Amino acid sequence: MRSSDTVGRWGGEEFIIICPEADEAAANMVAEKIRSNLENYRFSVAGQKTASFGVSTAIKDESKDDLVRRADDALYRAKHNGRNRVECSNTKLASVIATHLTWRKAVESSFEAKEQKAHDPKVLENDRACGLGQWIYSDEGKNAIDEQLYHDLLTIHKQLHQAAAETLRRYQVGLKEQALQCRSNFDDLSNQLIDMIRLCEVHLSELVKPIVWTDSYLVGNDIIDAQHKAIIMIINRLIKNADDPVVLTDIMAELVDYGQTHFHDEERVMSSIDYPGMAQHSKLHGEYLRKVSHFSTDFSIMGKVDTKELINFMRHWWLEHIIKEDQQIKPYLNKRAE
Repeated sequence: MRSSDTVGRWGGEEFIIICPEADEAAANMVAEKIRSNLENYRFSVAGQKTASFGVSTAIKDESKDDLVRRADDALYRAKHNGRNRVECSNTKLASVIATHLTWRKAVESSFEAKEQKAHDPKVLENDRACGLGQWIYSDEGKNAIDEQLYHDLLTIHKQLHQAAAETLRRYQVGLKEQALQCRSNFDDLSNQLIDMIRLCEVHLSELVKPIVWTDSYLVGNDIIDAQHKAIIMIINRLIKNADDPVVLTDIMAELVDYGQTHFHDEERVMSSIDYPGMAQHSKLHGEYLRKVSHFSTDFSIMGKVDTKELINFMRHWWLEHIIKEDQQIKPYLNKRAE
């Protein structure tokens, strides 16, 4: 820690470290240094101890409570993702929330009696004008989350602006009770939006998290298990180097070529043990190869690929295939080994 940093107990077994004038990289470096030193230290009685860290950096217009909440959420992810690690909060998404809260405060001011006549409800209906709307309709917003969550976010955001406009209209014509009902709906929609944006952070953290191999993935055949481990390593390289076009070129070729090699070897093993589900299993292999070949073709023609979609497909397809489909081969391998 630096001489300017402050550490204090936060309750239970948790501590908080305040690092003045530190950006995310510096704060992350402090956390990683403490984590590493603690991991390598041996206590005389307790032996080795490790710790997980959640890092958040302050942004404009954000409350202290939200800053701490983001650190706490990052800490939870660090524990959930295997412990003894550092996780950082997504500052961009936090900034989006802060921007929305600033807009919300301004809209609520327009509801006050002395301000009602000075504002036009039609302006509030424009869901592209506010900071959150600009982010939602940008490529960055569209790429931040999966299609369904994006659609839900877009829908709720439109409803929010409509609720704001309807609230102001009712205030302007003196329908106070109706205005209060609309305002309650406005508040609820705003809170829903904030919760959904926080879900985006969870989605993004899952997307960039490397896959950790566990023995539960083993099927009991040395060739298949070794190839599964190699495939997980390729996916992790993809996650790590998604923005590097040079490395991505090699990875795209591996995803196709190694998949073909693995499926050939796996189907040969299934045939040797008379696995009854081989036909359906082979069909899944074919579907994978068609999908990943489509990604590869797009990359070859356009020189780029939707890496978010590719990573999402690869990690979910392979984990589900290994955990669900390939595990069904295991009893037949065990029976043949008897």
